[in-house]
Amino acid sequence: MSTAMRFFAGLFVVCLLLVTPSQAEQINLDYQAVMQVRSSNSFQVLDNKSHVIGIAKFRGLAIFPDEKVVVHRYEGWFDLIQGSGKFHGHALWAFDDGSKLEAAYDGNAKTTENGSVDVSATFHDFTGTGRFENVSGSGSFSGRRLDDFQNGGSTYVKGRLALEVNQ
Repeated sequence: MSTAMRFFAGLFVVCLLLVTPSQAEQINLDYQAVMQVRSSNSFQVLDNKSHVIGIAKFRGLAIFPDEKVVVHRYEGWFDLIQGSGKFHGHALWAFDDGSKLEAAYDGNAKTTENGSVDVSATFHDFTGTGRFENVSGSGSFSGRRLDDFQNGGSTYVKGRLALEVNQ
């Protein structure tokens, strides 16, 4: 093979490496979390006692199947009529290795007959650090808030995250 042919063959390999997409790692994470309200501020809407808007900060622990327990936080706003309505916020999972995973969520709350509140939401707009750098994906959670914000807002959820981390 001539020098020119070797040069062009090498150039072709380099070009292939540059245009070949990087490998993405698929990560599926299921978790259960127990959360408590850290703080909450709410206001009646137009003097209607059954309609409140506000901001709440939840903090707790998320437990993954491999028995890893991580600090888990939800912070966001809510708009509820008689305890049912919409909420939106941001979630954070802080792992022991220093990696962090964050996502926005949009959800719905529905008051049950016994006074607790069923919650469900979907995650979007993931960002991360450490092993979650360059993350994208989707996910959801559902569960129940067992008592009102004034009494701690004890909440449990089950969640599922379908992530792609680009190398």
